[in-house]
Amino acid sequence: MEVFPNPTSDLFYIELALKAPSQIQIAVRDISGRLMFERNYGNLEGEQIFPVNTITLQSGVYFAEITTDEGSLTKKIIVNK
Repeated sequence: MEVFPNPTSDLFYIELALKAPSQIQIAVRDISGRLMFERNYGNLEGEQIFPVNTITLQSGVYFAEITTDEGSLTKKIIVNK
């Protein structure tokens, strides 16, 4: 999994390589754990790139949590306005 660009100002991308079909969910939380964004992308496989809009977020540190059928990963995102 790769997250880019980081830091970002208005948009970042999450790139995943899925070996088998998997349910994909992405959530973005602020440093306090408050949910700022959540989306279920359904059942996907292969190379996938998911854009995440940060235009409504203020500058700060956020965490992108990517959940698949195989488990969850969390990446730190820095938003600079």
